[in-house]
Amino acid sequence: EASVDKRVGAFDERLVSMEQSLASMGSAAEASADKRVNAIDERLASVEQSLVAVASAAEASVDTRVGAFDERLVSMEHSLATMGSAVEASADKRVNAIDERLASVEQSLVAVGSAPEASVDKR
Repeated sequence: EASVDKRVGAFDERLVSMEQSLASMGSAAEASADKRVNAIDERLASVEQSLVAVASAAEASVDTRVGAFDERLVSMEHSLATMGSAVEASADKRVNAIDERLASVEQSLVAVGSAPEASVDKR
């Protein structure tokens, strides 16, 4: 019985030693995994910051380009409005000139039409 007790005690000590070794290895593996996960987390945070910076820069570039296009469109609209006013003023002048010439022709026609009647009246 004493021999069996010794052997059981030796097995028990070996089992306790193995449990301690496994617990130690588990803690080391967990600490290593935590370090690796933290490193990956830091790298992901860095990538996220880079993506945010790139997106912000792209958005700012687009805003700048859209602003420039908007300014060019406003300038074109003003130019077209000015040209439209100039064309309208020119057309008005030409129409007025034609109107004056037609009035002159009408007066001449009235004068020519009145001339024979006056000639007949004199006779």
